[in-house]
Amino acid sequence: MTELTTILPFLIWAASWAIGGYLIAWAVFDLQRERFVAGLALGLVLQLWLANALTYAIPAPSSFWASAGAVLLFGLIAMVRSRRRLQRPFSLPIGQALALAVLTYVFLAVERGLNIFDDFQNIPTASTMAAGDIPPHFPYAPHLRFGYHYLLLLFAAQLIRLGDLFPWTAVDLARAVVLALLLVLTYVWAGRMARSRLAGGIAATFVAFAGGARWLLLLLPEALSRSISRSISLIGSGAASAPDLMAGLTAPWRIEGDGPIPFPFAFANGINNPTTMAHGGVGALYVLIPLLLLVLFRRLRNLSGGLVLITLIASHALTVEFDFLVMYAALGLVLLLDWVRRRKVGVLRSFWTTAAVAAGALPIAAVQGGVLTELVRERLLTADARQSFHTFQFSFSTPSLVSGHLGWLELLHPYPLVAALLELGPVLLATPLLFAWGGKMIRVQKWWEAGIALGGVFVLLPLFVKYAGSAGQSANARLFGILLQPATLYAVP
Repeated sequence: MTELTTILPFLIWAASWAIGGYLIAWAVFDLQRERFVAGLALGLVLQLWLANALTYAIPAPSSFWASAGAVLLFGLIAMVRSRRRLQRPFSLPIGQALALAVLTYVFLAVERGLNIFDDFQNIPTASTMAAGDIPPHFPYAPHLRFGYHYLLLLFAAQLIRLGDLFPWTAVDLARAVVLALLLVLTYVWAGRMARSRLAGGIAATFVAFAGGARWLLLLLPEALSRSISRSISLIGSGAASAPDLMAGLTAPWRIEGDGPIPFPFAFANGINNPTTMAHGGVGALYVLIPLLLLVLFRRLRNLSGGLVLITLIASHALTVEFDFLVMYAALGLVLLLDWVRRRKVGVLRSFWTTAAVAAGALPIAAVQGGVLTELVRERLLTADARQSFHTFQFSFSTPSLVSGHLGWLELLHPYPLVAALLELGPVLLATPLLFAWGGKMIRVQKWWEAGIALGGVFVLLPLFVKYAGSAGQSANARLFGILLQPATLYAVP
């Protein structure tokens, strides 16, 4: 009886935001084939953002329930107001639902027992958030605010509080659900884009497994591999795995909590990890939200859709702040290229719509919590910055990138350059086609998609500008992998 009283309210909560998101996808954005999985993902992200916002006024778990109820109410109102309200709104694509369930189970089974990357901070943070500490403080120094991309951990906190799950199980399940949603949505989106279900399946597989290709060093002439190895000083778990890169290519990756089967160091990566290795505090949300925006921006029709998109963009700032900011620079580049194309300085009406939606998310990101909010506090309120766990400084350097395993790789020297290209991976080969697609999107006035496609140009920025604060090394290592995500999404279709 006790289990029933726990499970039933939890299922009602989950059904509320799931049905609400589905109705919004159908009534506001007129989605067809994508509306099941896109609706589930949309409902999840919307209620997470609302729950975060409502905790400034009401405590958890009331904010969790209120956010789910608000998403359902918004969906019902949108359905009633829709011209298509007399049509049957609900349809269940059995294949998508089955794939989602199977993938969630598989990824949860993979996650169970792992305790790698930053779980020493993620699990306690999710636990304290479940107790109502939102935005969170650093669990090991509670007097310090924790400027972190915590949206996924908020989902785990909801699973702890409403589903009565252990914190480690909740974090595992949150990652599994998000990754499954991402791959099924990729399958549907890429299949429509390429007009081929086979292409959709290949694209989803590619998004799951594509990453850096350090193992290609094993195929190079031994003398060349040794020269590359001598030019590199391993750091972090790389230094713990082997004395040098050459020895590491045939050694296991020495990390804690990795399970009974050793993971080969040659298949690990310090920059561009495959999505199946998204075992950190963000999970795969940093890819799922941009993909949702790709699907929905093409169907922006009215104010309701604009408000939903503003919320999604603001939510992205709680997953990857750098990618969030790059999109504004990318939209500026898109506008400049449009002026060059038309040989006329002037802003088209359709661009104003996209710019208004993007601008609406900026003030929200500045106050909602997370990294950007702490950055604003540090710049505007110097004394208040002392209460934050992270500090944020930047420095300039010669062209280089940092791998979490291989250390600083100077791109002006040939041997580190080869290692850097292999760490980034062969997805780099898709970038010329991606930029060509961005040009096409400018011509057809799909401004947001053009910005995503051309945003990879800013991969040049972190070659020269580095984080130098307490978040420095790991943040620098992640920047390139984040900027390569559009190429990974688009590569197959």
